[in-house]
Amino acid sequence: MTPPPESDALRQAAQIGRDGIAFFRRANRLASDPRVKFIFGRAAEEYEDALKVLAPFAKGKAKGKAPTL
Repeated sequence: MTPPPESDALRQAAQIGRDGIAFFRRANRLASDPRVKFIFGRAAEEYEDALKVLAPFAKGKAKGKAPTL
């Protein structure tokens, strides 16, 4: 099986990031323990930060190479 083209993979990764943000925000709203709320809020922020880097590449508007692991 061949991997998807880079642009498709980046779009899929960006969608996973958006889904993760929505999940952690909802979990934060539903949690009652302040410690758990903090953890979910922080996870949502981490996903948001990652999406800020990834989104321009997924939209094809970034200059340079996409980030690598």
